[in-house]
Amino acid sequence: MLLNGTNFANNQIGVHVTNGATLYATAPAFGDFNNAAGNQYPYSIDATAKGWIKAPVLRNNINQGTNISTLFDVCDIWLDYMPTVTAIAGTLDPVTVTSARYKITNKSLEVQVALKAAATANFGASGLIATVPRACRTHLVGTGSNVTAGAMLQCRSDPGATAMVIFKYDNTHPFVAAGNIITARSIFEIV
Repeated sequence: MLLNGTNFANNQIGVHVTNGATLYATAPAFGDFNNAAGNQYPYSIDATAKGWIKAPVLRNNINQGTNISTLFDVCDIWLDYMPTVTAIAGTLDPVTVTSARYKITNKSLEVQVALKAAATANFGASGLIATVPRACRTHLVGTGSNVTAGAMLQCRSDPGATAMVIFKYDNTHPFVAAGNIITARSIFEIV
């Protein structure tokens, strides 16, 4: 099904793409543009749905849309996700994900994460591994910063990986000290 420039407003779900269905939509508008009410969810994509929604306009929706399909892309808007964070090696004291967002544009994925070390912790780990929403087609290369200490960070992953490795520019320890805030960002081609 093709939907171009269609408006969806005042629904529980603006568009529901069910398992096995295919949808291609360019610039659909989700929400009420008269500021009266919006959709509960702009879209809901089931696990085996295929296709994409490009450049949607979102306004007055109560919740973010859901997409559980790896065969379907919602493009050109920033979406929240919750990465799993583990240590490369060594001990990993508690870490809080303060924000994690991504955006797909064509077949590129841009991801940004911000993490905070526990106030009483010190990472003995040589770095962190944070999952990303989609697998890398080629090498992932990115940058980061220990905002609190001012140290530069690097990000990398091999083709096919579903996580980015975040480590100090010279790979020295400790990677992050107690209470430090770190950020990381990369852009990569997706499968």
